[in-house]
Amino acid sequence: MRSLVIPMICTLSLTSLGACDGVDEGRDATASSTTEDATQVEDTGPLDTALPDIGGGEDKALRNGVTARVGHIVDGDTFDVYVGTIAPKKYAVRMRGLAAPECFKSYVSDDFGGGYSCTSDDELYGLASFQALYAMLHDTTVRLTCDDVALGELCPTDIYDRYLAYAELDGKDAATEMARAGAGFSYTDYAASKRGAICTAEYEAKAAQRGMWALGDLDYILSKMHADTRSWYNRSHESRCQAAIH
Repeated sequence: MRSLVIPMICTLSLTSLGACDGVDEGRDATASSTTEDATQVEDTGPLDTALPDIGGGEDKALRNGVTARVGHIVDGDTFDVYVGTIAPKKYAVRMRGLAAPECFKSYVSDDFGGGYSCTSDDELYGLASFQALYAMLHDTTVRLTCDDVALGELCPTDIYDRYLAYAELDGKDAATEMARAGAGFSYTDYAASKRGAICTAEYEAKAAQRGMWALGDLDYILSKMHADTRSWYNRSHESRCQAAIH
């Protein structure tokens, strides 16, 4: 895995891994189009340097199964993608089934024009989680898949117009690999078809003391999270992970 340099902050390669200015993503405001406990959903960062569309009849919609280029990374579970080859269209994507620790964000310039990105921890490991996702996905080509819709159909969005999707890179699901690196939780408040894999990866990271799990046990980790994070984790995480795995 390559190691990249992020402006204003250091990066981590995934293999080495063991609110902010008006754009805080409160955990209470996150969800999928199909929820188990609520009907709410999940920020985004501005950026659009694409040239005017000069035609070509290209389908640039974000559909289930589309290939896209990953651009600006917002935090450990949110990023921008570009669909199409002629004046590609930009979309914000929130990874389904994963909850990354929260971070404070500031406007940061990057190769895709810049946007709001993590610059320091809000919750424990928030910045490191962002760095892990940056090292994994920034400026790569991924296949995006979505729950609840047929292949080729438009993917669901949340109340912030972010697309709820899984990102596959080299045959691996990014949300699952983030959990395996100890850089995020399985987000069990809302339905996710990949929950079993994400939960299994999270337990693996916990047992191996990778990422945030190298910093302390579950009680310590949760004590460094917001009250709403502790609430959803204690309310649904274990029972729903176990049900998904078994």
